[in-house]
Amino acid sequence: MSVVLPGPDLILQMYGALLRVRMFEERVRELFAAGRIPGFLHTSIGQEATAVGAASALGREDYVRRTAVMATSWRREERCGA
Repeated sequence: MSVVLPGPDLILQMYGALLRVRMFEERVRELFAAGRIPGFLHTSIGQEATAVGAASALGREDYVRRTAVMATSWRREERCGA
């Protein structure tokens, strides 16, 4: 099995994506703390590389589905009539 390493351009793109994700998550956390976003919040601060790394490996033929945690939350909302 051969390993394909990303080139300098892809590494810079991935780093930019890491920063965008972190900045978004921090802003969302600020808005939630200020009461501007209702409900509950679970950020992925510190786990940005997981999302960026997985997304960078996706091809045009690949699909992304929601996680069991989100599906569970949506089912709970449906039962509660939210």
